[in-house]
Amino acid sequence: MNNKGIKVVKFTADWCYPCKVIEPHLVKLEKIYNREIDFYEVDVEENSELASKYDIVNIPTLLVFKMTIIGSIVGALNFDSLKKEIDEILGKIKGCLNKLTTLINFLWNFFSYYPYNYISWLWIFTIWS
Repeated sequence: MNNKGIKVVKFTADWCYPCKVIEPHLVKLEKIYNREIDFYEVDVEENSELASKYDIVNIPTLLVFKMTIIGSIVGALNFDSLKKEIDEILGKIKGCLNKLTTLINFLWNFFSYYPYNYISWLWIFTIWS
C-alpha cells in the first residue's frame, strides 16, 4: 500500500461466514469508488501480527486508512449501511481538507500582506497555543 489515497482493509478469515456475506457488497463498493478508494483484504490467521497491531478482535473489521487509520467498521452490514458508513468517513476527510485549505489560504494572505511584521507572527502563534 502506498500512502496516497484512501484504502479500505478488510480483516477476515476463511471460516468467517459474515465475512463472506459482505464480500459482494465490497465488490460493488469497489466499482462505485473505483478511483477514490482501494480495497484490500487481510486474512487474520495468516497475518496474526498485523491483526494484533491494529487490535482486531472481531471479524469482519474494515479499517479505513489515509496515511493513518481514519475510521473503522465492524460486523456484517447490509450494502446501504456499509455505503453510508464509508460515505460518512469520506465526508469527515473532505471536511478536514476544506478547513485545512481555508487555514492555508488565510495564512498565505496574512503573511503576504504582513511579511515582516513580527507582531503578526506572534498573534498567529498565540491563537494556536
